Amino acid sequence: MDFDRVVYFLFATAIIALFSAAQAGSSVCSGTQGENEYRCVDWSFGSELMAFKQYQYKQQTGQDVLFGVGSYGAQNNLNIGKCYKFNLNPPTKPIIAQVTNWGAEISTNQFDMQMGGGGFGVWNACSGPTDKTASDNRPCNTNDYLDIAVRPQFVSGKSEWGRRCGGHIYRTGCRSLPKWPATLEYRPRPAGSSTNEPNLRTLCKRSFDWGARINNGNKQITGGQRVPCPQQFVEITNLKRRDDSRYEQMPRGTLTSTMDCCSPASAYPSVTMGNKLLPNRNRIRPCTRDGYTRV
Repeated sequence: MDFDRVVYFLFATAIIALFSAAQAGSSVCSGTQGENEYRCVDWSFGSELMAFKQYQYKQQTGQDVLFGVGSYGAQNNLNIGKCYKFNLNPPTKPIIAQVTNWGAEISTNQFDMQMGGGGFGVWNACSGPTDKTASDNRPCNTNDYLDIAVRPQFVSGKSEWGRRCGGHIYRTGCRSLPKWPATLEYRPRPAGSSTNEPNLRTLCKRSFDWGARINNGNKQITGGQRVPCPQQFVEITNLKRRDDSRYEQMPRGTLTSTMDCCSPASAYPSVTMGNKLLPNRNRIRPCTRDGYTRV
């Protein structure tokens, strides 16, 4: 009888743990536990893949915009798959960004966009421990237990990535980043493009040069709206919602940077989204450790 109770207790505990993980969206970061699923480097703002798709979009619509992906809104996994078009201050080209992830550290009206060397945040599958200095009392000030990846995507040390939240706060810091993922064997080139992908240092510099980041601060979102996701974005992320044409106003907010190298929440649609995404457009394809080969 006692043995039966123990078995029942262990079974119930396992079920509760699985349910809690599902509620949280993703209980671990791939790469920190040894899995071979990582965030694709060419999802970063300013990558050749993004630039090529921006060019195709301009040819189709006449609109000169910049593309990006990331998280939007406080603990809001329900935004995954939505696209927003917004303007920034100081001004730059309008940005169209798709929500591909979510996280407990994201604030209301904050868009946390993937940029080269943009900062780990809570998770880290890029490298070893980094400086946890932050200006507030959010998770970047805590000693979370997943600070060291089992198989980091890049081979690099503590000082090369800058602050845990935000990465390098000055453009000059970009030169200390590693250039390429650890297992990359050749310089990648997007299908249809005649230009190779830039290395991580260049991606970091472009995020400053193309207007998504400023030295020692964050760009402010002056407003925008939800828009139907361009086909060029769907080709990048494989995400499209059933309510893709629904309109939403986007209030003022803050654009921040991130790059934790973890496979995003949209890689696990059954956990994060239920049936809000179209059946054949419901999962982003993460990359292997080389940062460019899709799983």
